[in-house]
Amino acid sequence: MAVRGAKRISLSTRRNSDPVERLCDTAASELIWPTHIFERDAWNAGPTMEAVLSLASIYKGSVTATARRFADIGPWRCAFVVWERAASADHRAKLRPRSVYRSSCAALAGWDKLVANEGSQFYRALECDHIIKGWETIDATGRRFYTETMRLGQGAMSMLIMEPDAEILAAKRHRPAQPFLFR
Repeated sequence: MAVRGAKRISLSTRRNSDPVERLCDTAASELIWPTHIFERDAWNAGPTMEAVLSLASIYKGSVTATARRFADIGPWRCAFVVWERAASADHRAKLRPRSVYRSSCAALAGWDKLVANEGSQFYRALECDHIIKGWETIDATGRRFYTETMRLGQGAMSMLIMEPDAEILAAKRHRPAQPFLFR
């Protein structure tokens, strides 16, 4: 039943859809990964891909969505790159970023400058069932990052840790036992 004098507002218009979509994403993120609890759990888990996988399992979220939330509110400077295969003009196999999620304080070159060539750990992750860890250069600036990369679908996902002594931070951390009641 239509209400007299009511205006119909289309949420699909370009002007309205972006703010509405962002608002819905923010609300959903807060429902699935409450900031005060997720931040504590991320801190206890440490800056690793294993931590992201564990948090995705605990919070029942996808790996990419959990990685995005980890970058948004995690206590470390980090970025996640979701790689996909791309054909290049010279017919060499390369991976290009499909998505990049980074913490607000993490400096990273633009998407167009990121590339993973054959022989890189990003590419090697496509053929194995474990997380590959090490230092890697991923952009034209020549900066090296400590990264952890795993296969994800037909592509790969990398976590770039942009902290001093990244390898030490990513080392296995002690996780205090905590009752499920307080999660």
